[in-house]
Amino acid sequence: GSRGGGGRFGGRFGGGPGGREEPPPSERVFCGNLPFALSQQDFEDIFTDANATSIQLVVDDSGQSRGYGIVSFASVDDASEAIHKFNGYRVEGRPMRCKFDARPPPK
Repeated sequence: GSRGGGGRFGGRFGGGPGGREEPPPSERVFCGNLPFALSQQDFEDIFTDANATSIQLVVDDSGQSRGYGIVSFASVDDASEAIHKFNGYRVEGRPMRCKFDARPPPK
């Protein structure tokens, strides 16, 4: 059996100067550059209208934000739309960085 996909996004996804490979599209979005004072509830509030299926602020053992979170969506299209909508979105004055999450979800 042949694996589907591959041609839809035409190779590198939006690869600008700098040469860093973009992760392949997925239903999960990595959101970085978040204020360390941000709470899980604050993070959820940002994505309240984004059709997210899961919103997880990543915290350390003490409950302090590590400055990023993972937001999951029902489809790659929803995730892509959220990236366009929220990349650069200001959270307490900091532009949030959103991109497809390349890593497998934690076990």
